[in-house]
Amino acid sequence: MINVFFKGRGNWVYFEDTPEDDPDQPYITYDVTDTANACGVFSLSPRDARTYRYTKSLAGVTSLYPCRHADSEFISRFGQEDDLSSLEEYYYFSIDDPDNPENILMIVEPAAEQHPAQTSSKESELSTTKALAIMAWLLSEKASTYNIAGRPNAKKINEAINALAIKAFPDDDQLSLSTFNKKISEAVKLFPLEELDGFNPKKK
Repeated sequence: MINVFFKGRGNWVYFEDTPEDDPDQPYITYDVTDTANACGVFSLSPRDARTYRYTKSLAGVTSLYPCRHADSEFISRFGQEDDLSSLEEYYYFSIDDPDNPENILMIVEPAAEQHPAQTSSKESELSTTKALAIMAWLLSEKASTYNIAGRPNAKKINEAINALAIKAFPDDDQLSLSTFNKKISEAVKLFPLEELDGFNPKKK
C-alpha cells in the first residue's frame, strides 16, 4: 500500500455490489459528501500504486482510497470505527479536477515505527497474511462474486467462509468469523497483487 498526501477538492463516494450478477454493471455508486476541500492522507489504488512503482509519477490519479495513517482524511471525516476495514473497502475519494495546478499530491514516506523488527513470530504472521492475500486475489480472479472494482470483495469472501464454517462445525459455539473480512482487507492492502512475486492467477 502506498500512502499519499492530497490537498484539493473532491468528494467521497460509496460503492456496493449490484443485487444481480450484472457483468455490465458490477457495482453502483453513491455520492456520500458534496464536493469540498480535502487535506489529508489517502492510499493509492493497486493500479495507481503499480504505475507509481515503475514510473515514479502520480500523473493520471483521479481516485484515492482510505488509509489508517495518523492524518487519514477518511478517519478525520468519518471517525474511527471498530471494524474500519469493512468500511474502507466500499469508499473512495473522487478528485474534482485532477489537472488543477493548485492541487498538492505527493508520496507520504512511511514512519520508521511502521516497520517492526522481523522476529520469527512476525515473519510467521506475515506469511499467514500473505497466504490470506493470495487466497483473496485468487478467488476474486476466479469468480466475479468475490470481485469488486477490480479488487477482492472481502465481505463476500467472508460470507462464504462463514457459511461453510457453520456447516463444517455446527457444534462449535465459540466459532465466530464475523470480522474475518477485516483481516482479508488488511491482507490485500498489505500485499497488492503486483507485490505477490510469481503469483498470476490467470496464468494457465
